Amino acid sequence: MSPLRLPLSLMLTALFLFVGRASADCEQPAGNGKENLVKRIHKDGPRWLKDGLSWVCQREFTEVLLAVLGGSTLGPGEGWFHSAQSRYSWKWLADRYGVDPEEGKITRAEWKGPAELFERLDRDGSGAITAADFDWTERSPFVRQSMEASRLFYKFDQNSNGRVSRREWDNLFNKLAKGKDHFTPEDLRELFKQPPPPKKKDKSAMGPSPAILLQGLLTGELGSFFEGPRIGERAPAFKLPTHDGKKEISLGQFRGQKPVVLIFGSFT
Repeated sequence: MSPLRLPLSLMLTALFLFVGRASADCEQPAGNGKENLVKRIHKDGPRWLKDGLSWVCQREFTEVLLAVLGGSTLGPGEGWFHSAQSRYSWKWLADRYGVDPEEGKITRAEWKGPAELFERLDRDGSGAITAADFDWTERSPFVRQSMEASRLFYKFDQNSNGRVSRREWDNLFNKLAKGKDHFTPEDLRELFKQPPPPKKKDKSAMGPSPAILLQGLLTGELGSFFEGPRIGERAPAFKLPTHDGKKEISLGQFRGQKPVVLIFGSFT
């Protein structure tokens, strides 16, 4: 599929949806059927077309295509990179406890599950589980704090082994103290300094260009044209070769026998 043909395919999809919606919504008219159908399309056509285009724009492929064409480098929250879906959302939990999903909360005294699970769900340590504890968007204070903590941690972790040793901690202290036996808030701010933004002409320091992203999207290297199953939908049947290529395995072999974890989309 070429970049020039893609908008045409979207328009054809919208047209098919329009015609299908007209056929489904229009009852068999009495008398002059053709005249009544024309009147019905004239009346409800804009709504059918709007619904059809809305459906197309909500497809993941369309979302990422529009993001790339708009100059996005597909960072968090852009294109099809949304927050993960889960059937066990805050609304699900709030309904089970009979609290208002908008303003309600579940206190420690009201919690009926294991204490350690309450501690994990109460991410901000407020002593109650609220909608904010289930917010994984970039607007969440917890997410922002986690990102900042990770950024600082990797400044401490000089050998990038996922642990900060006493030696690494002492090295950081000496770097901040600059010969003193202490460091001040002004010294600590050195860790928060950001490197200067790359120059516009220095393309090697920038992310992939929209042309590269568009090519990867249209060739399937950036992701599939087809969306994965939604929550509650049955996983598609498939067969895959083993790592040594000597045999094939299928999902059906494990159905009803053992739990299976499937990752339908991933990136590094």
